[in-house]
Amino acid sequence: MASESLSPKEALAIIRMLMDPGVKSRRLPKAAKPKSGLEKTVSVYVNRINYAWGGTSSRYGMDCSAFTRFIIGKFGAKLPRTSKQQAQVGRYVPPEMLKTGDLVFFDCSVKRKGIDHVGIYLGRGRFVHSVSPKGVVLDTLPSFGFPVLFGRRVLS
Repeated sequence: MASESLSPKEALAIIRMLMDPGVKSRRLPKAAKPKSGLEKTVSVYVNRINYAWGGTSSRYGMDCSAFTRFIIGKFGAKLPRTSKQQAQVGRYVPPEMLKTGDLVFFDCSVKRKGIDHVGIYLGRGRFVHSVSPKGVVLDTLPSFGFPVLFGRRVLS
């Protein structure tokens, strides 16, 4: 699975090319194309959806759980609305056993303990999520600053 993932440099190159108004062709070089259907789907939305707390619209903004629900829904799985609810579905996965497509859950709050953030694992320590104030971004687990509590496998 990991060999099918894009490196952060490759993902950034694709994003820059897609965002550059001077590029006449949007076709990606063969070696740089995302390999999995999940990565292809996600690449369309990175840096293009704003963050909005409680938001559920790709046009006006989404919070983390709306984004995971939106993407996972494109693959035929239904997720509940909030990160706490999403943390109850699918099969439990310990952080060291994560695979591409697994949901990853975090506790980012100092004041209240518990699940309050979710993203989608893309392999090789990378995940995609909607986070304030950036919106939908690719991140690495170490650079995010909060440890993964656990994962949930919701896709077969």
